[in-house]
Amino acid sequence: MKSEAPEIRAILAPLIQSHILVPSNVVAEVIEYSKPMPYEHGPAWLLGELEWNAWQVPIISYALLADITRRDPVTSDSRILILKTLTEETSLNYLGVLIKGLPKLKKLSPDALTPLEKSSDSSVVYCLATMDELEVMVPELEEVTRSVTDALYDQ
Repeated sequence: MKSEAPEIRAILAPLIQSHILVPSNVVAEVIEYSKPMPYEHGPAWLLGELEWNAWQVPIISYALLADITRRDPVTSDSRILILKTLTEETSLNYLGVLIKGLPKLKKLSPDALTPLEKSSDSSVVYCLATMDELEVMVPELEEVTRSVTDALYDQ
């Protein structure tokens, strides 16, 4: 008897020119945007940090980090998606990703994503695909965490 592959619950969040798709188990919370306290030095995609649940959480623009936009990522409907980093090799437990609008919960079957022929040159992008006629980016979360950690502690 053949068993069907299980559906995966994921969060689809809008960015400026695309969408980010992450497993729902890494999402801690979605919060209203408030301007993060900027770091003295760092790349443009490292927007600063916010206090969240007694944690100092670095806030990033994934759109700038993945090099899909060069313009100011903050808009009037910006939110912050708080993600668990799930890596033990860093002191970074959470990070915030700037999103545009409200995310949606999706149940993904194995054939829900159609990989795009074009690929990203960015190490923080696992793959580019379409889903429900939307272009989505699946981040390489370990590489995102490593990039943030490097930017914070290698200054």
